[in-house]
Amino acid sequence: MSTIDTATSQAKLISVCGEVDMSNAHLLVELVEAAVDRRPASILLDLSQVTSFGAHAMDALLQAQQTAAKAGAVLTLRDPAPCVRYLLAGNGVEQLTLIETGRPAPAQPRSRSRSSTA
Repeated sequence: MSTIDTATSQAKLISVCGEVDMSNAHLLVELVEAAVDRRPASILLDLSQVTSFGAHAMDALLQAQQTAAKAGAVLTLRDPAPCVRYLLAGNGVEQLTLIETGRPAPAQPRSRSRSSTA
């Protein structure tokens, strides 16, 4: 994972690239913690270049969202990559998260069930 950090007086932009997994997901939380120290009104987390996003990343994202909220900042996901959107939708988090995007949402994961005929 690599990040680019950009700030204005009102907003903080954190751009994340590559894989976000158990070895580096904690960095999302640390970057948001550092951002809220500057007291921005909003934090934009650009996830458009993320290539892999797993359960540890999801946990870190939720923790980052709580950190921002406690500091009075709004955390917005900017153009999340399909792998991120899929995981958000599959966990029901997409409705709880502010998302700025130009892409359509991926299809919801389907639960597999067998139907029996009588």
